[in-house]
Amino acid sequence: LALGFSLVLGLMVVSVGYSHLQLQKLHGELQYLMDLQQRANLADTWRAQIALNSTRTMALAKSANHPDVVAHFEPLVKQTSELISSTQKELEKLVDSAKGKAHLAKIAELRATYRGAREDVFKALKAGDEIVVAKQAKDTQQIRDITDMNRSPRGRQAVER
Repeated sequence: LALGFSLVLGLMVVSVGYSHLQLQKLHGELQYLMDLQQRANLADTWRAQIALNSTRTMALAKSANHPDVVAHFEPLVKQTSELISSTQKELEKLVDSAKGKAHLAKIAELRATYRGAREDVFKALKAGDEIVVAKQAKDTQQIRDITDMNRSPRGRQAVER
């Protein structure tokens, strides 16, 4: 009877030890998944803010620099640009693969182009020239095309790693 009890007790200790190891492994995998979700959420926020500023810029352009529209949207554009920059820096810290970093670098390059085009739009509108608006729309579409890749599983893997 004592031998049987010892055997059951020994099996129980082995079972608890194995279960504990599996729980530790699961905890690491859960943390990895939470990190991936955080990166995906940051990328989505970043993309949405870029689209929002693009829309605001187009509203300014289409209003032909109407003073009321400018007074409403200019501070919002600046505030959102700061949010985009901070989100981009946070996302760059989380992405650690060479492929993901190259992807983010391309988006940052296009964003710089977009910001330059946006400033050109503002200057052109102040000067009464509306031709620059078409270039800004093209640059914005390029950013959308690249960030849309994040929505596909393959593109999202590139940024998330």
